[in-house]
Amino acid sequence: MTFDEIQKTIEGMLSVQRNLQESQLNLHEKQANHEEILTRLEKTYERQQKLIDKMLSYTLSANIDIEERLRVLETKMKRLEPN
Repeated sequence: MTFDEIQKTIEGMLSVQRNLQESQLNLHEKQANHEEILTRLEKTYERQQKLIDKMLSYTLSANIDIEERLRVLETKMKRLEPN
């Protein structure tokens, strides 16, 4: 093998190595972006879950309030009914 052939072979190997390193760097950047997106999604999910919990709590307390008002109204109506 001549010097030029060896040099071309080494250049080819270095080119492949450079491409691999660039690909790895791109993968690491994409992974970091995906992790950032995941973190944002988790925070959004947590906020939405808290809102849902609040809404459920309000709905339950509103139902309890309505039931109590109905009981009071029924009691008043019973008092107004002729015996």
